[in-house]
Amino acid sequence: TASIKSLKAELAKRIVKVTFLKKDGTITTRFATCASNFVGKYINGRGVCSDVRNVVSFVDIEAEGENKWRSFRYEKLISWE
Repeated sequence: TASIKSLKAELAKRIVKVTFLKKDGTITTRFATCASNFVGKYINGRGVCSDVRNVVSFVDIEAEGENKWRSFRYEKLISWE
């Protein structure tokens, strides 16, 4: 959808506040980005392209630990700013 394309374009440039419905039914808000200066060190190139699965993948800049990648399905997006 247009909203997903706009979201992905913004994720590539900056940190975006994203709210979505998790698998367990809870609503969560994350500070997400795909900007290369943030995500470069977390890319290993072994995953399946998220577009194939209708999923938005991003780095959660507030996440603890080594794995900061998070994702949600397109239809679970509530809002972003």
